[in-house]
Amino acid sequence: MHKLLVIAQNTFREAIRDKILYSIFFFAFLLLLASLALGELSLGHHIKVTKDLGLSAISFFGILIAIFTGVSLVHKEIDKRTLYTLLSKPIYRSQFVLGKYFGMLLTALTQLALLTALFSLLVLYQQKYIESALFQAILLYWMEIMLVTSIALFFSSFTTPFFSGVFTFSIFVIGRLMPEIEILLKRTTNPLIWLLLKISTFLPNLDYLNIGQRVVHQESIPFDYMLSSVTYTTLYIVLFLFFGSLLFSRRDFI
Repeated sequence: MHKLLVIAQNTFREAIRDKILYSIFFFAFLLLLASLALGELSLGHHIKVTKDLGLSAISFFGILIAIFTGVSLVHKEIDKRTLYTLLSKPIYRSQFVLGKYFGMLLTALTQLALLTALFSLLVLYQQKYIESALFQAILLYWMEIMLVTSIALFFSSFTTPFFSGVFTFSIFVIGRLMPEIEILLKRTTNPLIWLLLKISTFLPNLDYLNIGQRVVHQESIPFDYMLSSVTYTTLYIVLFLFFGSLLFSRRDFI
Protein backbone atom coordinates (compact mmCIF):
# COMPACT_ATOMS: atom_id res chain seq x y z
CA MET A 1 0.00 0.00 0.00
CA HIS A 2 2.85 2.39 0.83
CA LYS A 3 4.44 1.86 -2.60
CA LEU A 4 1.11 2.46 -4.31
CA LEU A 5 0.62 5.73 -2.42
CA VAL A 6 4.13 6.90 -3.28
CA ILE A 7 3.52 6.29 -7.00
CA ALA A 8 0.17 8.08 -6.76
CA GLN A 9 1.77 11.05 -5.03
CA ASN A 10 4.55 11.30 -7.60
CA THR A 11 2.02 11.00 -10.43
CA PHE A 12 0.00 13.85 -8.95
CA ARG A 13 3.07 16.06 -8.60
CA GLU A 14 4.10 15.37 -12.18
CA ALA A 15 0.60 15.98 -13.55
CA ILE A 16 -0.01 19.33 -11.84
CA ARG A 17 3.20 20.67 -13.34
CA ASP A 18 1.85 20.13 -16.85
CA LYS A 19 0.93 23.43 -18.49
CA ILE A 20 -1.72 21.84 -20.68
CA LEU A 21 -3.79 20.96 -17.62
CA TYR A 22 -3.70 24.59 -16.55
CA SER A 23 -4.85 25.59 -20.02
CA ILE A 24 -7.79 23.19 -19.80
CA PHE A 25 -8.70 24.50 -16.36
CA PHE A 26 -8.42 28.11 -17.57
CA PHE A 27 -10.88 27.53 -20.43
CA ALA A 28 -13.25 25.75 -18.04
CA PHE A 29 -13.00 28.74 -15.71
CA LEU A 30 -13.85 31.11 -18.57
CA LEU A 31 -16.81 28.99 -19.65
CA LEU A 32 -18.23 29.02 -16.14
CA LEU A 33 -17.98 32.80 -16.03
CA ALA A 34 -19.53 32.98 -19.51
CA SER A 35 -22.47 30.91 -18.24
CA LEU A 36 -23.15 33.66 -15.70
CA ALA A 37 -23.00 36.38 -18.35
CA LEU A 38 -25.24 34.45 -20.79
CA GLY A 39 -27.64 33.67 -17.98
CA GLU A 40 -28.02 37.35 -17.17
CA LEU A 41 -28.78 38.09 -20.84
CA SER A 42 -31.53 35.48 -21.09
CA LEU A 43 -35.05 36.51 -20.10
CA GLY A 44 -36.47 34.49 -17.23
CA HIS A 45 -34.13 31.53 -17.69
CA HIS A 46 -30.86 32.92 -16.35
CA ILE A 47 -30.37 30.32 -13.63
CA LYS A 48 -31.15 27.45 -16.03
CA VAL A 49 -28.53 28.73 -18.47
CA THR A 50 -25.96 29.01 -15.69
CA LYS A 51 -26.69 25.48 -14.44
CA ASP A 52 -26.75 23.97 -17.92
CA LEU A 53 -23.48 25.52 -19.12
CA GLY A 54 -21.85 25.09 -15.72
CA LEU A 55 -22.57 21.35 -15.49
CA SER A 56 -21.59 20.90 -19.15
CA ALA A 57 -18.27 22.65 -18.51
CA ILE A 58 -17.53 20.49 -15.46
CA SER A 59 -18.31 17.33 -17.43
CA PHE A 60 -16.53 18.22 -20.69
CA PHE A 61 -13.32 19.58 -19.22
CA GLY A 62 -13.23 16.84 -16.60
CA ILE A 63 -13.28 14.27 -19.41
CA LEU A 64 -10.54 16.16 -21.26
CA ILE A 65 -8.33 16.03 -18.18
CA ALA A 66 -9.10 12.33 -17.70
CA ILE A 67 -8.17 11.45 -21.28
CA PHE A 68 -5.09 13.66 -21.37
CA THR A 69 -3.61 12.40 -18.11
CA GLY A 70 -4.64 8.80 -18.74
CA VAL A 71 -2.99 8.44 -22.15
CA SER A 72 0.18 10.42 -21.50
CA LEU A 73 1.59 9.72 -18.04
CA VAL A 74 2.54 6.07 -18.58
CA HIS A 75 4.17 6.93 -21.91
CA LYS A 76 6.11 9.74 -20.25
CA GLU A 77 7.53 7.24 -17.76
CA ILE A 78 8.66 5.06 -20.67
CA ASP A 79 9.97 7.99 -22.71
CA LYS A 80 12.00 9.39 -19.81
CA ARG A 81 13.12 5.87 -18.92
CA THR A 82 12.07 6.40 -15.30
CA LEU A 83 9.81 3.38 -15.66
CA TYR A 84 12.83 1.07 -15.84
CA THR A 85 14.13 2.44 -12.54
CA LEU A 86 10.75 1.92 -10.89
CA LEU A 87 10.28 -1.61 -12.18
CA SER A 88 13.81 -2.56 -11.09
CA LYS A 89 12.67 -2.03 -7.51
CA PRO A 90 10.62 -4.58 -5.52
CA ILE A 91 7.31 -3.41 -6.91
CA TYR A 92 4.55 -5.22 -8.77
CA ARG A 93 3.46 -3.85 -12.12
CA SER A 94 -0.13 -3.89 -10.90
CA GLN A 95 0.94 -1.55 -8.08
CA PHE A 96 2.45 0.77 -10.67
CA VAL A 97 -0.77 0.82 -12.71
CA LEU A 98 -3.01 1.39 -9.68
CA GLY A 99 -0.65 4.03 -8.32
CA LYS A 100 -0.79 5.86 -11.63
CA TYR A 101 -4.55 5.58 -11.65
CA PHE A 102 -5.01 7.05 -8.18
CA GLY A 103 -2.53 9.80 -8.96
CA MET A 104 -4.51 10.71 -12.08
CA LEU A 105 -7.72 10.68 -10.07
CA LEU A 106 -6.21 13.00 -7.48
CA THR A 107 -5.28 15.41 -10.27
CA ALA A 108 -8.78 15.29 -11.78
CA LEU A 109 -10.39 15.59 -8.34
CA THR A 110 -8.42 18.74 -7.58
CA GLN A 111 -9.59 20.34 -10.82
CA LEU A 112 -13.16 19.14 -10.28
CA ALA A 113 -13.27 20.51 -6.73
CA LEU A 114 -12.13 23.95 -7.88
CA LEU A 115 -14.64 24.07 -10.74
CA THR A 116 -17.43 22.83 -8.46
CA ALA A 117 -16.62 25.52 -5.89
CA LEU A 118 -16.76 28.23 -8.56
CA PHE A 119 -19.96 26.78 -10.03
CA SER A 120 -21.59 26.73 -6.58
CA LEU A 121 -20.70 30.37 -6.02
CA LEU A 122 -22.25 31.34 -9.37
CA VAL A 123 -25.48 29.50 -8.55
CA LEU A 124 -25.62 31.02 -5.06
CA TYR A 125 -25.07 34.46 -6.55
CA GLN A 126 -28.10 34.05 -8.82
CA GLN A 127 -30.63 32.25 -6.65
CA LYS A 128 -29.22 32.44 -3.07
CA TYR A 129 -29.43 28.66 -2.57
CA ILE A 130 -28.18 25.53 -4.25
CA GLU A 131 -30.05 22.27 -4.78
CA SER A 132 -28.58 18.95 -3.70
CA ALA A 133 -29.51 17.56 -7.13
CA LEU A 134 -26.70 19.63 -8.66
CA PHE A 135 -24.19 17.76 -6.51
CA GLN A 136 -25.83 14.49 -7.54
CA ALA A 137 -25.12 15.39 -11.16
CA ILE A 138 -21.53 16.34 -10.31
CA LEU A 139 -21.08 13.05 -8.42
CA LEU A 140 -22.11 11.04 -11.48
CA TYR A 141 -19.86 13.19 -13.66
CA TRP A 142 -17.05 12.31 -11.25
CA MET A 143 -17.87 8.62 -11.66
CA GLU A 144 -17.72 9.16 -15.43
CA ILE A 145 -14.30 10.80 -15.07
CA MET A 146 -13.10 7.85 -12.97
CA LEU A 147 -14.33 5.42 -15.62
CA VAL A 148 -12.82 7.32 -18.57
CA THR A 149 -9.50 7.54 -16.70
CA SER A 150 -9.49 3.77 -16.20
CA ILE A 151 -10.27 3.27 -19.91
CA ALA A 152 -7.44 5.62 -20.92
CA LEU A 153 -5.05 3.81 -18.62
CA PHE A 154 -6.18 0.46 -20.00
CA PHE A 155 -5.30 1.45 -23.56
CA SER A 156 -2.07 3.18 -22.56
CA SER A 157 -0.93 -0.07 -20.96
CA PHE A 158 -0.33 -1.63 -24.39
CA THR A 159 -0.43 1.05 -27.09
CA THR A 160 0.79 4.55 -27.97
CA PRO A 161 -0.68 7.81 -26.55
CA PHE A 162 -2.24 8.70 -29.92
CA PHE A 163 -4.17 5.46 -30.27
CA SER A 164 -4.98 5.45 -26.55
CA GLY A 165 -6.54 8.88 -26.94
CA VAL A 166 -8.47 7.90 -30.07
CA PHE A 167 -9.81 4.66 -28.55
CA THR A 168 -10.72 6.30 -25.23
CA PHE A 169 -12.50 9.22 -26.87
CA SER A 170 -14.34 6.82 -29.19
CA ILE A 171 -15.62 4.79 -26.25
CA PHE A 172 -16.67 7.99 -24.51
CA VAL A 173 -18.66 9.14 -27.57
CA ILE A 174 -20.25 5.71 -28.03
CA GLY A 175 -21.15 5.62 -24.34
CA ARG A 176 -22.85 9.02 -24.51
CA LEU A 177 -24.74 8.00 -27.69
CA MET A 178 -25.88 4.64 -26.32
CA PRO A 179 -29.63 5.48 -26.39
CA GLU A 180 -29.37 6.39 -30.08
CA ILE A 181 -27.35 3.22 -30.75
CA GLU A 182 -30.04 1.07 -29.11
CA ILE A 183 -32.69 2.72 -31.31
CA LEU A 184 -30.63 2.09 -34.45
CA LEU A 185 -30.11 -1.51 -33.33
CA LYS A 186 -33.86 -2.09 -33.43
CA ARG A 187 -34.32 -0.42 -36.82
CA THR A 188 -31.36 -1.61 -38.90
CA THR A 189 -31.72 -4.53 -41.28
CA ASN A 190 -28.07 -4.76 -42.33
CA PRO A 191 -26.49 -7.77 -40.51
CA LEU A 192 -23.00 -6.24 -40.38
CA ILE A 193 -24.21 -2.92 -39.00
CA TRP A 194 -26.44 -4.78 -36.52
CA LEU A 195 -23.45 -6.81 -35.33
CA LEU A 196 -21.27 -3.71 -34.87
CA LEU A 197 -24.04 -1.92 -33.00
CA LYS A 198 -24.66 -4.98 -30.83
CA ILE A 199 -20.97 -5.21 -29.90
CA SER A 200 -20.94 -1.52 -28.98
CA THR A 201 -23.76 -2.09 -26.45
CA PHE A 202 -21.33 -4.08 -24.30
CA LEU A 203 -19.34 -0.88 -23.75
CA PRO A 204 -20.16 1.35 -20.75
CA ASN A 205 -23.42 3.25 -21.14
CA LEU A 206 -22.33 6.74 -20.10
CA ASP A 207 -25.80 8.14 -20.68
CA TYR A 208 -26.67 6.73 -17.21
CA LEU A 209 -24.23 9.23 -15.72
CA ASN A 210 -25.31 12.23 -17.77
CA ILE A 211 -28.20 13.62 -15.72
CA GLY A 212 -27.35 17.30 -16.10
CA GLN A 213 -30.39 18.11 -18.23
CA ARG A 214 -32.72 16.32 -15.83
CA VAL A 215 -31.32 18.29 -12.91
CA VAL A 216 -31.55 21.61 -14.76
CA HIS A 217 -35.25 20.93 -15.44
CA GLN A 218 -35.72 20.09 -11.75
CA GLU A 219 -36.43 16.39 -12.11
CA SER A 220 -35.90 14.43 -8.92
CA ILE A 221 -33.16 11.80 -9.04
CA PRO A 222 -34.08 8.75 -6.91
CA PHE A 223 -31.51 7.30 -4.53
CA ASP A 224 -31.88 3.89 -6.18
CA TYR A 225 -30.86 5.40 -9.52
CA MET A 226 -27.77 6.98 -7.97
CA LEU A 227 -26.80 3.75 -6.23
CA SER A 228 -27.25 1.57 -9.31
CA SER A 229 -25.32 4.07 -11.49
CA VAL A 230 -22.40 4.19 -9.05
CA THR A 231 -22.36 0.38 -8.76
CA TYR A 232 -22.57 -0.05 -12.54
CA THR A 233 -19.68 2.35 -13.12
CA THR A 234 -17.54 0.83 -10.36
CA LEU A 235 -17.81 -2.62 -11.94
CA TYR A 236 -16.56 -1.29 -15.27
CA ILE A 237 -13.72 0.59 -13.55
CA VAL A 238 -12.58 -2.59 -11.80
CA LEU A 239 -12.81 -4.48 -15.08
CA PHE A 240 -10.69 -1.99 -17.06
CA LEU A 241 -8.11 -1.68 -14.27
CA PHE A 242 -7.85 -5.47 -13.98
CA PHE A 243 -7.23 -6.03 -17.68
CA GLY A 244 -5.00 -2.96 -17.87
CA SER A 245 -2.83 -4.34 -15.06
CA LEU A 246 -2.81 -7.77 -16.69
CA LEU A 247 -1.70 -6.43 -20.08
CA PHE A 248 0.89 -4.13 -18.54
CA SER A 249 2.36 -6.98 -16.49
CA ARG A 250 2.93 -8.97 -19.70
CA ARG A 251 4.39 -6.08 -21.65
CA ASP A 252 8.05 -6.36 -22.64
CA PHE A 253 9.98 -3.10 -22.22
CA ILE A 254 13.38 -4.40 -23.27
